[in-house]
Amino acid sequence: MKVGSVVQVKSFSDYVVKVPVDTDEGYIPVSKVTAGTYVSVSSDDGEIIGIVTDVLHSVKEDYLPFMAGDKQDIFIPYTSDYRNSYLLIKGIGNIQEGNASHSLVFAPRINDPVRIMETAEIRAFHTSGDGKPTFSYYRKLSTSMDPEIVTGAIDRVACAMPECLPLLKALKKHTENQK
Repeated sequence: MKVGSVVQVKSFSDYVVKVPVDTDEGYIPVSKVTAGTYVSVSSDDGEIIGIVTDVLHSVKEDYLPFMAGDKQDIFIPYTSDYRNSYLLIKGIGNIQEGNASHSLVFAPRINDPVRIMETAEIRAFHTSGDGKPTFSYYRKLSTSMDPEIVTGAIDRVACAMPECLPLLKALKKHTENQK
């Protein structure tokens, strides 16, 4: 399911994705994308795997009176597309030539398409080369994100890997206690 496209790369691991309002073109509405959702950004180098951390929609109206009309669209793009929403994405890993890495080797580019990952893809990303489950980015994630987002991500991994449910429940409980 298509979500949108990258409009800003804030850092090597933080991206802003523009989500169109019109769902008739195959895009999922922003209201259906929750925090902790796994997404895949298709890039020339491979795929960047990320987690939705927040939704953003703001119009910087307080600057409008100080700008000429022709300059407003240039400096305040939200005024011309105010109905669009933006998702904040935290990059957690890459997939290159079918090999998953739980560290970032490359970042996306502007206009790279973003889609929600299917359950099988989440499972494949969390399975090491020897077939064992792995969640090696957990520590980095749990120290840099709100516990609600991390527990949402854990829930999605639990759906994709039901055989790991006891371990993931314990990890979720530990994460909730970090609040």
